[in-house]
Amino acid sequence: RSQRGVIWDRNMKEMATNIDTYSLYVVPRRVINTRSFSREISSLVKVSYKDLNRTLLKNKKKQFIWVDRKMEPEAVRNVRKLMDEPEYEALGFMTEAKRFYPKGKTASHILGFTDIDNSGISGLELYYNEFLKGKQKKISVSTDARGNSLSGEINDNVSGNNLLLTIDEGIQHIVERELSNAIEKWKAKAAVAIMMDPSTGEILAMSNRPTYDPNSSVKAPSSRNKAKFKEYWGERRNRAITDIFEPGSTLKAVLAAAAIEERVVKLDDMFDVSKGYIVIGGKKIKDAHKMGIINFLEVIQRSSNVGSVKVGFRLGEEKYYDYLKRFGFGERTGIDSPGEARGILRETDKWSGTSLAALSIGQEIGVTPLQVIRAFAVIANGGLLMKPYIVSDIISPSGNVIKRITPKVERRVVSMETAETVKNILKTVVEEGGTATQAYIKGNLVAGKTGTAQI
Repeated sequence: RSQRGVIWDRNMKEMATNIDTYSLYVVPRRVINTRSFSREISSLVKVSYKDLNRTLLKNKKKQFIWVDRKMEPEAVRNVRKLMDEPEYEALGFMTEAKRFYPKGKTASHILGFTDIDNSGISGLELYYNEFLKGKQKKISVSTDARGNSLSGEINDNVSGNNLLLTIDEGIQHIVERELSNAIEKWKAKAAVAIMMDPSTGEILAMSNRPTYDPNSSVKAPSSRNKAKFKEYWGERRNRAITDIFEPGSTLKAVLAAAAIEERVVKLDDMFDVSKGYIVIGGKKIKDAHKMGIINFLEVIQRSSNVGSVKVGFRLGEEKYYDYLKRFGFGERTGIDSPGEARGILRETDKWSGTSLAALSIGQEIGVTPLQVIRAFAVIANGGLLMKPYIVSDIISPSGNVIKRITPKVERRVVSMETAETVKNILKTVVEEGGTATQAYIKGNLVAGKTGTAQI
């Protein structure tokens, strides 16, 4: 078999590689007593007596069948002890490469995992499977009576290509550690964190909880067992790109950028939110607490729902929808990873009388965590929307770069001036008086926006 390509982080640290393991096979026609053979061998391998016995009887005339693949060293040692006895001479070992993830759970949702034949099942292992898997060439060889080669068939295996990632294993480790701490602190069911370079679209870290170890070969349960099936894929799916949720007030950063770009508001425009609520189409939209009369900057800084709805109505349905699209909502980012969700953004002809108000506070829209970070990266990157990516280079076994992925600007969303203005507003969110003071880092400028989705 050909060797599968290696996956490295951006600093050439191995994230996925191969190790040699032993796989056990049997020649059924040489088994003397099927029952006693099956009983003895099944006690040492990951195959039941019933299954092994049935397989041997069914394939009695065959020259070769697998018994157990890619075995643990202890099991190999125990079987070898038996093989000296005549009744087990039908057994044999073959060396096979097993996929190995040196960092264990780290970046498991990014990397994905392979099946018993080293074929990609999820993550980058699946997305780049054709590049990674390598090829087997057959050359015709035959021999004369003395065994000298004349022509016929031999295998000439070509190793797979290697992947160089944008991921920084050190940063990934820190992100995963902090995510685990957050899960424990808040007793959360799930969590996602992404770190992206806003100027290039490179993903530096992407982590999910719950998580799993791709080295532990757990067979996927049948979809008929819904609870176990859901739990299995719940641990393994990359929620950062597959799951959608209502972004809530985090979307107010996009609303602010659209309103400033279209010149429907100025920073010192005043908004009367003293009632603490506003009624739109019979629906009451409330603030967390009464704020009196505040300016536009404070609407975002203090996350006023009432003020945001008023800004949304100044902007209007068509313009707001256009900016939501321009910021990348309702479309896949095109990241090089399988299973990405498009999200939900209905066209304006499907909006109700309350939709503009709801969308102004981040409701009636479904987004992925990746879409959110890409939208915020627009503000950090002077108004340019970048295409996110995880693999920077595909490298041949001989070390030649056969494909290089470079930063790609998708479009200009807002002007540099607008992006700078919104960035400065989002800095005040983290400073004293804002809603995200816990994100403040002394000596380091931080800009951000809080959001609480209704569930």
